[in-house]
Amino acid sequence: MTVRQRLTRARYQLLALIGLSAIAWALAVLLAWLALGLVLVRLHLLPVWFPLTLIAIAGAAAALVWVLWRGRYARSEERFALWVEEQHGGLDHALVTVAESSLAPVEQFPDLYRRAAEVDIAVPLRVAARRLIGRPALAAGLGVLLVYWLGPIDRLSLGPGDRRTGPGGIALADLLHDLSVRIEPPAYSRLEPSTLSLPATVSALVGSHLTFRGSGAGGQVTARLGADSLSAVPDQAGWSLPVVMPREPVVVAFAAPDRSRLIALVPLPDSAPAVRLRLPASDTTYQAVPRGQLTIEAGLSDDIGLATGQVEYLISTGSEEDFQTRSIDGGLWRMDGARSATVRETIAFDTLKLLPGSVLHIRVVAFDRNDLSGPGRGVSETRTLRIAEPVDSSEAVA
Repeated sequence: MTVRQRLTRARYQLLALIGLSAIAWALAVLLAWLALGLVLVRLHLLPVWFPLTLIAIAGAAAALVWVLWRGRYARSEERFALWVEEQHGGLDHALVTVAESSLAPVEQFPDLYRRAAEVDIAVPLRVAARRLIGRPALAAGLGVLLVYWLGPIDRLSLGPGDRRTGPGGIALADLLHDLSVRIEPPAYSRLEPSTLSLPATVSALVGSHLTFRGSGAGGQVTARLGADSLSAVPDQAGWSLPVVMPREPVVVAFAAPDRSRLIALVPLPDSAPAVRLRLPASDTTYQAVPRGQLTIEAGLSDDIGLATGQVEYLISTGSEEDFQTRSIDGGLWRMDGARSATVRETIAFDTLKLLPGSVLHIRVVAFDRNDLSGPGRGVSETRTLRIAEPVDSSEAVA
């Protein structure tokens, strides 16, 4: 067998190795994508109708083309000869020259042909076989094991039109793949309803009405909410299941034929209003009964909306033997759902009927609009105005 014939046979062998390598890499990429899809479906991060199978096929085709493109050098006799020389080294282009016999006839260059005939072309082919076949075969084998462990493979669909059916032709893959929830906050909050698609977590005010919906037959969808078992009911679009947002976090476990999904319910409590008393700015002791007017000012805020605010006065007079306490409510301020407001009230000292030794306590109270678990009540710090006894001449004078 001449050197040229040996080169041709070895080149065909290398082309076969490149083809097998391309197929093995394509299979490895396909299995990797399918394994990824099965993991995402198990974690409910991917709907079963997502066309991941088509994406996996496209990725496998791209890997096939890429490997064949990289091995295009084997289609040329001269380039293949150059590749063999690169693997051996020290041949000084003997094989490349022999491959083009018209440039170097054997009669004129017998030593060149003798040197080329001594080259063992099988050595670089064995090295190439290990590289071209070994790595993708190992990757494909691991992919087969992973997909088998994660299976069944029919958890993935080719696209939205691929639906498995159960008895009576009922579509099974439809039941949870498009699950959504409509959130209707309590009326007092005046918040707009909203809708979430394929939620992993639902956060809403305590008492919000949650309506989970999906396509398919509602009788095959159940849910477990804590210790309660719930069943979906049919509606116009498929099935629905109403839930009221509880006070404590909980997980809703949905179940359908060969499908399941976990959704965490995270309640948002309605915080009580915050009240900051600005005037009077500090506690004060008066040497004599004050005259004129007293101004009370406070800033009110709430996360949802304020309902009312009011100033409260508590007056204590007398000593241990004759101690009296009376309270006075200021005017009621209506906030109409505002999230922040300022309460400012002026009262004449004379109307409070203060005497030497009297102690006046002032605070501001605010209420929110919560009519489910409230209303929430917020109270400011208390300011104390004290009227000194005549003997308390050492006290600071306002």
